[in-house]
Amino acid sequence: MEALRKIPLRIKLVLGHVVTMGIILSALGYGILKYVEHKLVDSIELTLRTTADGIIERRFTPNPLTGRNPFQNRDQIDRIMEQMLGGRGLRMHGFLINVNKDQSKLSQKSTTKVNFPTSRGAVIRARNGESTYENILRKDGVLFRLLSVPILNAGQFTGEIVKVGVSLQETKDTLKNLSYVLWIAIPIALFLSMIVGYILTRQSLQSVKVITQTTNLITSSDLKNRIPLPDAHDEIFELSTTVNKMLDRLEDSFTRQQHFSGNVSHELRTSLAVLRGESELALRRTRSPEEYKKALDNIMIESKHMAEIVENLLLLSRAKSGKLQIDREKFNLELFIEKIIENLDDMIQEKKIKVNIHVSGIPDLFVSKSYFNIILQNLIMNAVKHSKPEQSIIIQKNDSDKWHEIEIIDNGHGIPGKDLPFIFDSFYRADTARNRSAGGAGIGLSLTKALTELHNGKVGVVSEIGKGSSFKVYLPISNET
Repeated sequence: MEALRKIPLRIKLVLGHVVTMGIILSALGYGILKYVEHKLVDSIELTLRTTADGIIERRFTPNPLTGRNPFQNRDQIDRIMEQMLGGRGLRMHGFLINVNKDQSKLSQKSTTKVNFPTSRGAVIRARNGESTYENILRKDGVLFRLLSVPILNAGQFTGEIVKVGVSLQETKDTLKNLSYVLWIAIPIALFLSMIVGYILTRQSLQSVKVITQTTNLITSSDLKNRIPLPDAHDEIFELSTTVNKMLDRLEDSFTRQQHFSGNVSHELRTSLAVLRGESELALRRTRSPEEYKKALDNIMIESKHMAEIVENLLLLSRAKSGKLQIDREKFNLELFIEKIIENLDDMIQEKKIKVNIHVSGIPDLFVSKSYFNIILQNLIMNAVKHSKPEQSIIIQKNDSDKWHEIEIIDNGHGIPGKDLPFIFDSFYRADTARNRSAGGAGIGLSLTKALTELHNGKVGVVSEIGKGSSFKVYLPISNET
């Protein structure tokens, strides 16, 4: 088995093909040989039966000139045997046996003076009215096929047996010649099959070689190469398609990772620049207590912003890795949302936003209260930030057979279609200028998605420019059992 593992795949395939074809061709050759032998023997036996029946028929047919039975005249038996045994394409022999005598010393009538022993079994079956086929090997080594047919009169054995036979030497010669042909044809066919199998295997594995070469060209810095797809929609086509899709996902993942690293650097670099600037400005000369206080306030704000980024990144990483422990509890969703609205009251009042809550009648939910607070608070804050002043947002809950559905609808600016696939990426903002005045660091939606998926749920969004956005959180009802 160890040696077999070291054999190249194409050689294994060719060897398997050759062994299989060898078994099939050998079985086919053996079957052909046996079939031809069976047909030849059947043909000989039919000829022997026809000849014997013809002789017996003449046994009871009177001569139209003399009116006498020809077998009653021994002189005419020779002529009848000569007539019945000749002209059939086989050198046949025949004679008449009288088993009523003590010995089988018979009046032999044949085209050649050939005598065959009569077996005791043939005599016993003849007395029962049965014919007997048997093979007799003569002393000279020639094998004969014999047929012993009893002569019956009114269903009774007359004591006479017609015995006809033919040499099987021609049959043996025919089968020997056929076997020689098969011995030559099968190895040639097997060799040609091996050559064709090797060519087809090598051509088939050429596509695998292309896949290997293309894959070797792909690196973390160059993910643009793709495997060319073959014309035939076969297993290689499916493999190439699967690998290309995997490369698409890897490229997308690397691209997002690069954007993430750049965005993290941007956010932290901005905060560090503010900290450094405020510190240098405060230390450049002696200032009043009010100026120092203002600088420290700015430093504190940026420090909190950096701490928030780091804490959210840590929480996001743990959520995506599944290392966060979920402690579920049942609580009143309507009161829970009202508490979040109360915490965001300053932001809501600043833009004079009206919040409409429609969750009464089905208020209970069974999730992690702390993590669900982050989910809803991020979505509600997002809706408030992007809503126009004096507009309203709607928070509602609808259940299906499998999901709790919590929806937050705003009448804000909406999200461009090109940005929708990326809004749940960390630090992604549709605003390319990355305006920090809107608040937040661009982690809220990605954290919302990660925490929702931690509950085996999902987040969806529908948005239209100028008409607002609708974020929907799906939580599985099965988690409550």
